[in-house]
Amino acid sequence: MRNKIQKNGARSKNPLMLLAQAWELLSNPFPVGICFVPSIHKTTMKIFSFPQGEHKEANHQFTPSSFYFSRKELHVCWKCFAVQYTFCYRLNRSHHSMPQTKKTIALIFPVNVGYSQLLTAGVIERHLELRNWNFINLPRQTPGVNPLPEGNFPIDGAIVWSEPRDLYVKELVRRGIPVINCGMEWANEPGVVRVSPHIDDVNQKIITHFQLLGLNRLVILGHGLSARPGTHSVLQAMADIAQGMGMDALVRDIGGEIGPGADPRRLLCYTEEPQLQKLLQSLPTPSAIYCTGDYMGHLVCSVASHCGFRVPDDFAIMGGGGEVIGELSHPPLSSVLAPMRAIGRKAVDLMVEWISKGHLSESHVIVRGADLIERESTVGKSGRTMLAAIHRYIEEHAITGISINELVERSQLSAKTFNREYYNAFGIKPLDEVNQLRIAHARRLLIENKCTIGEVAQRCGFSSQAAFYNYFTRHTGMKPSQLIKTSSH
Repeated sequence: MRNKIQKNGARSKNPLMLLAQAWELLSNPFPVGICFVPSIHKTTMKIFSFPQGEHKEANHQFTPSSFYFSRKELHVCWKCFAVQYTFCYRLNRSHHSMPQTKKTIALIFPVNVGYSQLLTAGVIERHLELRNWNFINLPRQTPGVNPLPEGNFPIDGAIVWSEPRDLYVKELVRRGIPVINCGMEWANEPGVVRVSPHIDDVNQKIITHFQLLGLNRLVILGHGLSARPGTHSVLQAMADIAQGMGMDALVRDIGGEIGPGADPRRLLCYTEEPQLQKLLQSLPTPSAIYCTGDYMGHLVCSVASHCGFRVPDDFAIMGGGGEVIGELSHPPLSSVLAPMRAIGRKAVDLMVEWISKGHLSESHVIVRGADLIERESTVGKSGRTMLAAIHRYIEEHAITGISINELVERSQLSAKTFNREYYNAFGIKPLDEVNQLRIAHARRLLIENKCTIGEVAQRCGFSSQAAFYNYFTRHTGMKPSQLIKTSSH
């Protein structure tokens, strides 16, 4: 018996032939067992014989991409002369696993939102790894409008970015369909699991960037905040953190029935934004402005320029989402990026677990990380936070006098390198810009404010009237008294 098994096992290369040989052994008066042991990469068929109590086996391995069994184990026992588990075989040349019914997951994200594109990219990365899951895209065109087709649309789960007015979420929950929301709303809603960025990571990126620019006032702009309590609370939390870090911060709504992301026509009609214009005109300059999306940031840049404000000198404006519209803004828009691609991947993992197990232990999952794209709307044409910060510092403090050594120290560069890089960024040497701003301010005080030479010397930070007199004459070629006389005629 031993020789026969070993001979047949060694001779056979085909799993079907080995199976036939196993059945031939049924004529042997000794008990025989057959076992198939599947794994990810291979399946091992083992033939066991028990002649006179000895245990011998012959092994044959084959790849399951061409052959698999519907049972993991098959036992044939001669004591009962019966097959304990029936089995069948099938040729399968496409995949090693058993055929399964595919699950369908709906992706319901708003259009014209950069975060939607990043979420979808994250889902696609996971989709390529999942063969038995279908993902369909059902874009949400308008908030509050059901994006699902009419009738009992057959889906097994939904990954969404929804607002409280999107009542289709409640309908999905009522139908027993798992819902994962990647936005800030639907907190503590039964049947809805939230996946969101770590707010502190995003806030730190925004606030730290503005502080490095030397700004101490932050205005946080959103839309429809009265109808989106989750978003409002997140923005207010950002304001609280900014205040804790030494900034004056407040949250405001830009107004309008529909946000600029859902209604891009607002970008074309930016001159017809009375509420936003009034808001910007009420703000002190310079101020930092954070917008909850790049479409909103684009709109705020346009309205600010229309009202005569300079971006980023008067308002350093930042959006969110890293969308193409930000690059098309005037000036190009800086943007903070929450880890939405990672959130998309996590949402898929949670959905697979939810459907497979029938439940999830967590109702809110947080994903860490944030990135920042620096563009002209905050850092100016220099493209560097350090140079933009020094440029802003010069504009704010030049009238009282700044030494070149102080600026070099702030740059943490050598004097030669700092002067070269500043000139390349702004087309003027830093000390020349200081002198220009200081002289211009002195001119305004002398001509417009009718200040005396002594008062101007004091306001411009000179130690004496004589020091101001000499400074003004050296840089203008004219005495202060001559300027006063000339302007009076």
